[in-house]
Amino acid sequence: MDSNALRVSNFYRIEKILFYLVVITGFFGVALFPLDIGPFKLFPYRILFVLLLPLFVIRLLIKEKLNIFNSSIKWYLIFLIFWLGYSIISLAWTMSKTDAVKDIVFLFMGITLIFFICFYTRNEKDLINIYYLCCVAFVSLICIGIWEVITGKHLSSSLFYTYPPFFIPTGTFYNQNDYATFLALYIPFAIGLIFYSRKLALKIIGVLSIIASVYLIILTHCISGLLAVILEVLALIVLYIIKERKSYWLAILIPAVCIVIVWQYPFIHQYIQQMASVGERINLIRNGIHFLCCTFGFGVGAGNIEYWMVNYPMYDVKVLNIHNWWAEILAEYGIFVFAGYVLFYFDIIYQLIKTYLSTTSCFMKLLCTTLILSLCGFFVACIGPSSFLNITAQWYIFGIALAFLKHITSTEEQNG
Repeated sequence: MDSNALRVSNFYRIEKILFYLVVITGFFGVALFPLDIGPFKLFPYRILFVLLLPLFVIRLLIKEKLNIFNSSIKWYLIFLIFWLGYSIISLAWTMSKTDAVKDIVFLFMGITLIFFICFYTRNEKDLINIYYLCCVAFVSLICIGIWEVITGKHLSSSLFYTYPPFFIPTGTFYNQNDYATFLALYIPFAIGLIFYSRKLALKIIGVLSIIASVYLIILTHCISGLLAVILEVLALIVLYIIKERKSYWLAILIPAVCIVIVWQYPFIHQYIQQMASVGERINLIRNGIHFLCCTFGFGVGAGNIEYWMVNYPMYDVKVLNIHNWWAEILAEYGIFVFAGYVLFYFDIIYQLIKTYLSTTSCFMKLLCTTLILSLCGFFVACIGPSSFLNITAQWYIFGIALAFLKHITSTEEQNG
């Protein structure tokens, strides 16, 4: 290997290390060695992100010649760029420019994370590495949650940090809903270990992680987190039935689930009423739809939903954040971005299901099962947090899914 090739290889290795550090520190966010420097907080994730960004841009534009846009996932990436561009254009009509800029920065970082993962995850080994990184982070955050439940203490990032001993877990997040959402989205990674790992120790870790995370979700009283886990379990059962061609079980399962729901409806209804301010959330969504109509379907603009809740509500609400990721996208970014996002979301799931049903590879099944379940849980998990945009871990799911779809296509092309 000549000196130039060696130099390029070393540079890429540095970028790859930075990339993995960005991923792992992203799970811990502001909880990991934060520095308060006035208008914002600085912590390892943000520092590493800023260091990696120019290296990524240089390689993407100059060395790789935008090759990522010649891949099978180009339309997904184009939509993400369109979404970001729309958010910037929406500055023209947003009422609160400060809130808009803040949300645009978070959106930019989230979309860039997806690009990082798609760009630096190039083969099966890379996908396995990032999978295990997610598993390590998942187990680590479970341990933090258990520590909180036992001691009543919390990390500095928590809402309860200054409280007297308080035994509701928040992990590395600000509140319990964000933590429950994270756990719900990453339980499928433990399920993947149970079904597809060849090592008994990893299977045991997977089982214990699921038990602990469900227990922690129950302690958070996050109904959307519990519903997400239930949806993931149902999706797992359906995948198994379809894969094994035992469709007659669906004829038993679907009526059985319906009967249980009808039978337990009074209890379910009472539980939901106790656990979440349903009426309040409905009014928040109704206000969001009203705002959408007021802006002729274009949305109130990036980060401006709370401003409109304060100044132009049609229905009375006590809180300002809409508490629903789907409704937030619709109300802030309008019908075009919302329609694109829905297609983006469901088409990824569709492509993963197609691969799951056709593959015999253990590696493919591992990634397909994990990502399908996580994305199914995402459908309801994202209605729990007050602000879903800045939950870094959600962007990883989509990034891994797109990197995996890119890998599938490139593998098929190589094999003819």
